[in-house]
Amino acid sequence: MSDSAITLRDTAEQTYEHILQCKFNINANFVLMAKLLKQAKDERHWDTLGKETWVSYLDELDIHPDKAQKMIRIVEELIALPFVSDAGAILMGETKCIRLLPMVSKGELQEWFWVIALEDRDIDLRARLGHNVEVELDRTIACPHCGFEFPIPKRKEK
Repeated sequence: MSDSAITLRDTAEQTYEHILQCKFNINANFVLMAKLLKQAKDERHWDTLGKETWVSYLDELDIHPDKAQKMIRIVEELIALPFVSDAGAILMGETKCIRLLPMVSKGELQEWFWVIALEDRDIDLRARLGHNVEVELDRTIACPHCGFEFPIPKRKEK
């Protein structure tokens, strides 16, 4: 392999690792922001700062109230589960955490599904939740409690 090919490969690997670190940082900041929004709402920070309402407070932050509520629910409902931690929510990421909220609200999210969802790509999780996506199954993951093997979808190549 030539020196230029090695340099290109090194650069590509460094860029890939940097992208992964940035993705982790985004997810970590998402969890922190969700906790801060919950604190601000619970402690009525908008009132302390002279804002008329929670919505006007969010407006100044340029955060839609629905988005803020979903983020707060992730802290109150999802991260509050005994098998979900801040680190787990960071690894899961905002989009997949939000996708799981309906299950959490209904009391249907079980630890085995959380473990599978951590492994799933977003499209795979969407398929598992019954959304209309094209996937095919190519591997399984075993439940840590009962040993039952659940299929893990793989996106079809087009």
